[in-house]
Amino acid sequence: MIVVRSICLALSLLALIHPGLNAAEKDSRYEEAVQRALAAVYSWQYSVAEKEFAGMEQLRPGFPAPSVYRELLDSWRAADDPGNSDLVAAFQRDSAVAISACKDWIAKHPQDPDGWRYLASAYGQASQFAISVVPNTMDAAKFGHRMHSAVLKARSLETADNQNPDTLLGLGAYDYYAARLPAYIRPVARLLGVSGDRQKGLSEIEEAMQHGWHLKIEAAMVRASAYWVEGQYGDVARTIEDHIAGRYPALLPARALEISACICDGRLEEARTLVLRIPADHSWRDFQLGRIELAKQDEPGARNAIASFNHSLKESGTNLSILTWDYIGRDLALKRLGEFHGEDWHQDKRIAPPAIPLAGRYFHVPHQCSR
Repeated sequence: MIVVRSICLALSLLALIHPGLNAAEKDSRYEEAVQRALAAVYSWQYSVAEKEFAGMEQLRPGFPAPSVYRELLDSWRAADDPGNSDLVAAFQRDSAVAISACKDWIAKHPQDPDGWRYLASAYGQASQFAISVVPNTMDAAKFGHRMHSAVLKARSLETADNQNPDTLLGLGAYDYYAARLPAYIRPVARLLGVSGDRQKGLSEIEEAMQHGWHLKIEAAMVRASAYWVEGQYGDVARTIEDHIAGRYPALLPARALEISACICDGRLEEARTLVLRIPADHSWRDFQLGRIELAKQDEPGARNAIASFNHSLKESGTNLSILTWDYIGRDLALKRLGEFHGEDWHQDKRIAPPAIPLAGRYFHVPHQCSR
């Protein structure tokens, strides 16, 4: 599942690149708006992001980029709180709008590679959503296939003066994860012409992370996911710390992965220190502290975990998935202590049921994490 999510993460955002305007002044203004919009998305400044989307729409009427960036914003919000039905509905609505906007643009400008890149992004984000937020294997495969076709079409239309290092992210993810396919899948993959190169893929991802125009954050997440697959948890944490945390310290889905990496690497005290310096509300922090204590696998840790989960619940944060996982974590701690747990410990079923099957991503045992 980590592999599939990572492929989709890389290719889903492949299209978020230079819009290719003809007029230099307008091009510069559009690029500035794109950068401000991305900064707002990664900083959770939703109203600022929407303002930038509106400005982009005025600069280039009909171009689908603002719709696809809005879909991107929705995807990050839903990734942070996957059990929230309102966020899920917002993504599904805006994803359909983004795909439609891309198709409308392509119908009028079939030879414009930017339109195809944004269509690839819109499909890819829908595919990734169907894996990590609302699991649906058929939708993930359907949108993933459409995404790949759009990427190939965009590549076929590229010229020497219309290229961007961000495209290396999609290529790198493909090369890396195709080389990492499970043994039982490889014969079928070879028949379909799928092959990869691990080192080449990592190099391409690194190039996009260092020199990309719009995809440095996504490239860092893909590299971190690649290291996770290989069990190199220290490298997961360092990648996020060095390439994401400094610019966007409150990008909580990324920071949660960083915390998980520290837990899986057995560096629980480092994980605790990390949580305390992340700018987040008390409910989110206390949940993270609770899962760190639970990872100690002993009675004092279980009791401390219960206290942290209780604190998180009392803070009544707006993240419904965190509240759901608080109850699940508290239940796990009680089971470890062998203590009775009644109906009051199963509130998770009434807050955000879709978050329940995703809880396993957050409760880890050091040095025994699933790859």
